[in-house]
Amino acid sequence: MPTGGIGGRAPVQRGWERALSHWRMPITDACFCLRCGTALALREVFGHPRLACSSCDYVHYDDPKVAVGVVAERQKKILLTRRNHEPRMGLWSFPSGFVDAGEDVRAAAVREALEETGITVRLQRLLGIYQEQGSRVIYISFAAEAGAGEPVPNVESIEVRFFPEAELPPLAFAHDGEILDAWRAGRRGRRQPPDRPAPASPRSRGRTSLGQIGA
Repeated sequence: MPTGGIGGRAPVQRGWERALSHWRMPITDACFCLRCGTALALREVFGHPRLACSSCDYVHYDDPKVAVGVVAERQKKILLTRRNHEPRMGLWSFPSGFVDAGEDVRAAAVREALEETGITVRLQRLLGIYQEQGSRVIYISFAAEAGAGEPVPNVESIEVRFFPEAELPPLAFAHDGEILDAWRAGRRGRRQPPDRPAPASPRSRGRTSLGQIGA
């Protein structure tokens, strides 16, 4: 985007160009049209700056990403992973990850917990839906019961441990405190678990049974 104007004057910015300078959601790294291969260019579409094709009118939308996570408890201890990647590398967080296209969000939560910790969890209730201002990530959190076995980290985790509720380390994300508050409130209220099972994720089929997802 030009920064200088004719005769040293600043160029006049259209409304969407001014908005773009304050747009917090990162633009995708897509470069070419998925239909015809023409280079994409930034222009106004439906009142917002978007990457679009000048040849076939294809518009690339930066859709939200859905992530899921669990507050998994066993014997009054909470299962946490120490992150081995950015953002917040080295800090502790709940087992979590992104939902695949077409995957049931509850099945995804069970799958991610198993992949990151080696522990099979059983979902109990929805804690809430969270999003940091300006972020494209929508985070869905569940309370869960952690199954038997010793936790084992994968490549995304430096360490995996159970912590007593009163001895939790500093957590990675701003909404983690809200999630814990919702989990504690649910324990006091003894809310009922989800009323139907979710189908097994295609990625976890053969590892995750329906009985591990709600009841």
